[in-house]
Amino acid sequence: QLVALTLAFHLYQNNGRPRRWLTAMKRAAADGEVADRLRALLHPVADPEMRKLKAQERRWRRRDKERQSAEARELRESRDNLNAHFEQLRTELSSHPERAGQLNAIRYLFDRTRDDQHQNHWSSYDWRGLAADFGDDLARLFRDAAQNS
Repeated sequence: QLVALTLAFHLYQNNGRPRRWLTAMKRAAADGEVADRLRALLHPVADPEMRKLKAQERRWRRRDKERQSAEARELRESRDNLNAHFEQLRTELSSHPERAGQLNAIRYLFDRTRDDQHQNHWSSYDWRGLAADFGDDLARLFRDAAQNS
């Protein structure tokens, strides 16, 4: 009976789990060892290693989501701060273009232009990429500061 039940269960799984097949199996395995085996087939005990792996994956997803949220918050705060001080930056750069490399705002924007895949190459710095995160005005301000310094 146990062998027949196991075979019937595998056929049930491979054929899309038809409800009437399940009903027939439950009728045939009404009590005893056969009923216990059907319950075990329908509700298998989770492998402890698999449970640990899934828990680790959940922790990783949660940490990744927290990291992405923190990065988005930092970018938003930086953009707001730079836009709030835009005129002051423009005035400072127009009167003293040689100080561009000394301004934290310009150095921050310079770091944001870095292409992470090519961090060791000077050619990987692209001021146009700033426009998506900071707007055209700040991107052009950075470009002009980089050209004038």
